[in-house]
Amino acid sequence: MCAWWDMRVQVAPRVPRICLPGKRVTSPDINLILDLDETLVHCSVDPIHDADVQFPVAFNGTNYQVYVRKRPYLDKFLQWIAGRFEVTIFTASQQVYAERLLNLLDPEGKYINHRLYRDSCLNVDGNYLKDLNVLGRDLTKTVLVDNSPHAFGYQVWCAARARARAHASKHANVHTPCVSARMYACVRADTHGVCT
Repeated sequence: MCAWWDMRVQVAPRVPRICLPGKRVTSPDINLILDLDETLVHCSVDPIHDADVQFPVAFNGTNYQVYVRKRPYLDKFLQWIAGRFEVTIFTASQQVYAERLLNLLDPEGKYINHRLYRDSCLNVDGNYLKDLNVLGRDLTKTVLVDNSPHAFGYQVWCAARARARAHASKHANVHTPCVSARMYACVRADTHGVCT
């Protein structure tokens, strides 16, 4: 069995479409790309007794109530990264659900600069992969924090792996020191990290 950092994707070369607007001169230099589900939150359509947030969403003609448990200290984390990094949420989730959730996590749009959904991912054998070339950013100044090694198969050198939210303990969370340390390790030294 190979290690998660060896899960490189073997696909034909392609020219990705750029999904983000051009980087502003005033934007922070480093690009922080965050996964949503199981990295920042755990969501379920089954009731969660200690849910932090819940909201309705209609999908394929069916109405669902979504229960959300945030990763510990998520709100403080979002406040901390705002202005320090150009922040993009890049999720394999459907936009109809993820957009509702992100509007609850960042209702004033103060923390998250860009949002990318499933339609910006590549479906490879049933896995939704995130080719960071769609960002149109300098990948030597970019890091993706994601719980799924399959998601970052195109650019493992840009990845900091987060422990899935559903399995994370109170003290094992994506928090300021972990992300900042892993970001600079990944971006500056071209190393791989596992963020817990």
